[in-house]
Amino acid sequence: MTLKPLFLSLPLLGLTLGCDSFDAAPKVSLDGVVQTTMTTDPGEPLVLRFSEPVKPGSVDVTLHELQPGDLDGEGNLPDEAGYRAPTGESQAERKERFLASALAAFDGRAPEDYERTFPEEAWTFSADARSLTLVPERTPSVSTPYLFLIAPGLSDRAGLRTKPRQRIPFSFPLVGGGPTTLPSGYYFFIINIDFLSQQLHVFAHLEVDPVTGIWRGVFTDANRVEQTNSRPECGTCPPNLPMCQLHNPNLPRCVVPSEKMSALAEFPDFLPVAEPPIGYDFRVGGVARDETDGSIAWGTVTFDINIVIGTGNVRVTTENTKIHATFRKQAYAGAERFVGTGNASVKNVKINGLGGADKPAKGEVSAMSLTAEEVAQINGFGLPIPTL
Repeated sequence: MTLKPLFLSLPLLGLTLGCDSFDAAPKVSLDGVVQTTMTTDPGEPLVLRFSEPVKPGSVDVTLHELQPGDLDGEGNLPDEAGYRAPTGESQAERKERFLASALAAFDGRAPEDYERTFPEEAWTFSADARSLTLVPERTPSVSTPYLFLIAPGLSDRAGLRTKPRQRIPFSFPLVGGGPTTLPSGYYFFIINIDFLSQQLHVFAHLEVDPVTGIWRGVFTDANRVEQTNSRPECGTCPPNLPMCQLHNPNLPRCVVPSEKMSALAEFPDFLPVAEPPIGYDFRVGGVARDETDGSIAWGTVTFDINIVIGTGNVRVTTENTKIHATFRKQAYAGAERFVGTGNASVKNVKINGLGGADKPAKGEVSAMSLTAEEVAQINGFGLPIPTL
């Protein structure tokens, strides 16, 4: 993967624009969450906290359990501009399904309207208007990616309103494995880290113990490389757009190597490259466990990624990284496979050694297992997916 140029803004020290204090619109946080990982028990209430007292009538919150395809490859939701639906679905269909799948909602303009505020008895607004508490109807599942959405227009008592939608993703960590049907084999992951504004897309080979749920894996950078241009459908690409892209709705077309993926199904346009300066790999382990609802909880141990990306030798370090995801067996991208959706949490990100404790990050993760035919197709280019 080739990183686009990174521009790190530096604070202007010693400069002030005047003595007036700046009054920002209220912000929302979730008690107990560190980046995306919850530190509280799943059975405890979920408490949204406002940075200052708000007008209750301006609060509009929904809680979602993310499903595969709810986030496209660039992290867009189905009701947001730019979202690209999975192959075979329209954005309108996906949007309708997403909006209808809310687990809970609170609309301060209509707190007694069950269509807009539900479960009705589960929400409690504090007397000082600085917190909103939800007692979910069912205990949240571990490793499942949840998302609070706070609509624009949240207002403080002075009338200052938020303009963008606020997102609060979170997961409860899986602390122990157990019997699991998640198979050993080959997978493909897209990991979006917000601080980097970049994608990490990787092929993975996992070895899973079906009894204990303990797994270990090797993750290898997925790159657009010249070997894929040999496909007969590709034709010739110009020097400024040297890579052939076939697996995209507007195809074929030519793109730069760093063109982001919009969906997991685009993986055949990529090949595994482990060697720097173009590629990298890393190894990590974790646990998995089948849940009673038919899903599979999956999580990593805490790990670091220390990689060099691109010919510009940009060194990216993520310290104390955790990934939590839920896998389900389903039809997806033309095959029956295991598909995962989850969250990433990073305690600290460094670019070329620059960073510190004040650079935490979070992100979204999507993944799917690969079929034997797909693996054979990738390996046929002479760059086989590395295994343990």
